[in-house]
Amino acid sequence: MNQENRELPSPSDAFSDNPTAEAYALTDELAEILARHGITLPSLRVDLPSCTAVPARPLIELGRANATTVRLLVGVLAKAATR
Repeated sequence: MNQENRELPSPSDAFSDNPTAEAYALTDELAEILARHGITLPSLRVDLPSCTAVPARPLIELGRANATTVRLLVGVLAKAATR
């Protein structure tokens, strides 16, 4: 099965005991996948204040993007939705 069509793991699979590590791993994975399509979200990062809760409930900040970046992202998602 190629990487684009692989089944996504359950959030509890790899990082059930460390949601902050999962958030960082997912942020890196999203950045890599977007880069393959020529898309960069400059503000993509883990929201540190959300990691300080007990238990931690980290959020991933997707940030702001200009119209050109959003147009690219919409194109990629629209193409993937038709598969």
